[in-house]
Amino acid sequence: MHKQLKFIEPVQIEMDFNVPFTFKDSIAKISRKNPMRGSILQSLLGDVCQNKKSSFTDWVLDAKEEEQEQEDI
Repeated sequence: MHKQLKFIEPVQIEMDFNVPFTFKDSIAKISRKNPMRGSILQSLLGDVCQNKKSSFTDWVLDAKEEEQEQEDI
């Protein structure tokens, strides 16, 4: 049975484009606000850097993770 994807609010962070920044810094900032999303982004970035195939469903939060994230806030 296929999981039904549930759309959630995107994480928005302010970026200061007047200074150098890296994906690592951005992921760290997201992780401080939303740990689960940060770990998903770290995994996705690792896959991309290693030229591994990755699909949308590999890094979408499922309903249980979303509920846990909301409880943690």
